[in-house]
Amino acid sequence: MTDLAADAALAVDVVREAGLLARELRASGLRVDTKTSVSDVVTAADRAAERLVVDHLATWRPDDGVIGEEGAQRDSVSGRTWVIDPVDGTYNFVSGLGWWCSAVALVDANDVVLGAVHHPHEDAMYVGGPGLRTTRNGEPIDDDELAMVADQVARRRPPAALQASSLSSARSGQIAQ
Repeated sequence: MTDLAADAALAVDVVREAGLLARELRASGLRVDTKTSVSDVVTAADRAAERLVVDHLATWRPDDGVIGEEGAQRDSVSGRTWVIDPVDGTYNFVSGLGWWCSAVALVDANDVVLGAVHHPHEDAMYVGGPGLRTTRNGEPIDDDELAMVADQVARRRPPAALQASSLSSARSGQIAQ
């Protein structure tokens, strides 16, 4: 069993590396493919960043499951699963805009354990969870700022793969649409 601080440190490391790799690959030029529609795009940077995270997790948390936006999947032995979005905001990413990030979340059978988001454009790292104080670049986010962010997030519908009703389906290999 791992502790929350170790999981958070691992999440920070893998999400930062994924974001930096994606940014580096974008700078060298990208080929863009579509998935389900013209605005649902994927690049080699998405796939490479997801592979980097999956490989690190296979080394450091081999019993944990994995669900990746770009198709990575490994069943969980531990009851915990890492959910990976290596380039969240790929449309912005390929358009040359700065508003994209790399994100991971760790979930167990009951709830989200923690999440980490790296925004390479601003070199900002956000980490938090139910038992973990939310921070930006290692500094606690005050309650007013956290409430503002939570309000903004609450106004958006979460991605289907992270909705509570579809997480169990995603774990069983049926990615929600």
